[in-house]
Amino acid sequence: MRIPSPGAFLIHKLLISHKRKEIGKKEKDLKKIVYVEEYILKNEDEKRKALKLLEEIPEDWIKTIIKVLEELIETFPEEESIMINLLEMIKKQ
Repeated sequence: MRIPSPGAFLIHKLLISHKRKEIGKKEKDLKKIVYVEEYILKNEDEKRKALKLLEEIPEDWIKTIIKVLEELIETFPEEESIMINLLEMIKKQ
């Protein structure tokens, strides 16, 4: 079985979550995003790998990711600091 890196998984979930029509699936995606984000932000090696992946994706994908993160702040206000940290990390690139 092949398992994606946490950074690749996070990017994938961020890109597909906004396309979900079914509320239940979208909520599951959003919860996974929060948990994986928290792990990546606490682990410097995973953080570095995720940043490298972000450098390699198209600019319009980055814009989508930023939009999703901004929506997540509204959906999960208790996780706002995590979202803001990730947003700042992405915008610094």
